[in-house]
Amino acid sequence: MYFFIDFENTGSSGLKGVEYLTEEDRICIFFSQCCGKIESGLLRRIMESRCEIDGVKLARNGKNALDFYIASRLGEVFGAGYEGRVAIVSKDKGFKAVQDYWKQSDRCRQNIVLSATIEQCIASANENNERTRKIQEDLKTVTLEQMVAEAGKRNMLCRRIQSKIADPVSEEDMAAVMKILEMKKSKKEQYISCLKFFGRENGRRVYHMIRETESRKGEKRYGIQTF
Repeated sequence: MYFFIDFENTGSSGLKGVEYLTEEDRICIFFSQCCGKIESGLLRRIMESRCEIDGVKLARNGKNALDFYIASRLGEVFGAGYEGRVAIVSKDKGFKAVQDYWKQSDRCRQNIVLSATIEQCIASANENNERTRKIQEDLKTVTLEQMVAEAGKRNMLCRRIQSKIADPVSEEDMAAVMKILEMKKSKKEQYISCLKFFGRENGRRVYHMIRETESRKGEKRYGIQTF
């Protein structure tokens, strides 16, 4: 995917999601004299992704000047035969007009996504790959009540598992248990997963504790206090 970063508009916040970039991506940062600095950590993560990176600096200040730069580069890219996705990373709603223009083109229809961060652009592009699914899952919102309830359930499970298993329960162990719960597997699949991760004896104990915890859903809101 090609990412055009309106850095004057978004600043570093627009680069949220650089950890999802790959060597198949291209990123072009449009900036001006007044916004020519980037955190070294962000730059390092971009470089580590091994994506193709380019930068365009505004030659002369003017109203919406960088917007015209981005629109012009977009035309260059499509004119050169590029047929992949292009993401315009900007909070400027004016780019909706650019998006609408290319939607009318038979050659490039639906190829442009517009959002405020790299992460959101990848999610909006809705490509059929693992990074898209991971981002879309991470961007789902939950209520604070749900968050506290899940944390309470996790803590309770950890205490109960630790009381039944002689070996210390690591963070990796709990992550495995929570993953088994989150994947909404059948009882048989949960049982097999527990045996694979914890061994036969401990796995059976963990499985029974998971089932007991699942059966108590609705009886108690773990960790929630109301007054």
